[in-house]
Amino acid sequence: MRTYNELILYSLHKYLAAHQWTCFSREEGRYDAYRSPDNVTSELLIPDSILVNHKQSRDLLDEAIEVISSREGKSFAEIQKLLLSSDYDFFSLRESGAAISEGAISLASGVTVMSGVYTLFKIAASSAVNIKGKRNISRGYLESLRLSAPRAGSFIFNFDAKLYNPPGADVPVLNVAGVSSIGRLININFASRLKRFKSILTGDQAAVKSSLLREGIDHRYCNGVSSVFVDEADTVDFGFVWSFLEPTLVSAPEAISFDREDRVRIIEYSKILMHYQVARVEALPAYLESFTRREGEAEGRVYIRFEYDGRTFSTSVLVDGSLYESLNERHVKRQRVWVSGNLFFSDGSRAKVEAFEVKKIKIAEDVVVELF
Repeated sequence: MRTYNELILYSLHKYLAAHQWTCFSREEGRYDAYRSPDNVTSELLIPDSILVNHKQSRDLLDEAIEVISSREGKSFAEIQKLLLSSDYDFFSLRESGAAISEGAISLASGVTVMSGVYTLFKIAASSAVNIKGKRNISRGYLESLRLSAPRAGSFIFNFDAKLYNPPGADVPVLNVAGVSSIGRLININFASRLKRFKSILTGDQAAVKSSLLREGIDHRYCNGVSSVFVDEADTVDFGFVWSFLEPTLVSAPEAISFDREDRVRIIEYSKILMHYQVARVEALPAYLESFTRREGEAEGRVYIRFEYDGRTFSTSVLVDGSLYESLNERHVKRQRVWVSGNLFFSDGSRAKVEAFEVKKIKIAEDVVVELF
């Protein structure tokens, strides 16, 4: 087992590289001196790996943590935890309201919240992983989740979501830019789905219903989110701190909040969405109809037309900047793509397609892009 100093030094090297600090001086066998990207504000020393367990190295490492915590506006303990558990993303769930001002909730409420969050993690794992061995991979990821000790104030649940990869040499190749672990893929799916869910909750009921289905949000997901509300809470705040070991997508959220009005709407849509069935479809020929993107934003929405069971349908999907450009280029050239995902049918009949959740877009024979 690695010592505290070894863990901190390893993670410091990764952190400094990820945040573009430069080594401007090196004393072989003693220390390395680093300077922050702006070349002025911050400098720190870390011991050479040969001396990592020397009695004086602990002071150097703690001083480095102090420099980083001051620069980022976080406590020493927060940066220390980030470094000691760098192979985890950190999620938090904060319940607040006048009835829980003393930081206590009922045991029954706590159990319900934990069950709801675990359901959301299971849905994220099932949705994000679409490769051979899916069941074992999802089980391994869920077993790697940790529940951390809560902090003082209101009532806070802390979850450590590992950057999990299946054991062994055969790690799957992921077709998602900037993602190298199964765990990060699922973690991003968890957070991004919550973000999309919140963004489409308000509005006309018919429009919200179809948008939720198109995003793969069903009554199980609504039940999971509504159950994270304890009776005493007025608001629920999700927080996300992403590990620096993998690049963080621009679209990855840091905070998402729900209030009591949201909860009422979620329960309402949960009842409505109970009456839908789903069918998995693979590689449907499709055509790119149009593209929309807000000024200054990388992400954009792509509108897709496809045929199913002799009828023509249209749907849309939000994609990142690089995929947006790639698809737009094919649109200009009038080239076909292939889409896979889930079709939703109402009233138990497949005669009426309500929405299509796009999971994969095949651009060429050997180019398949996973969406999450």
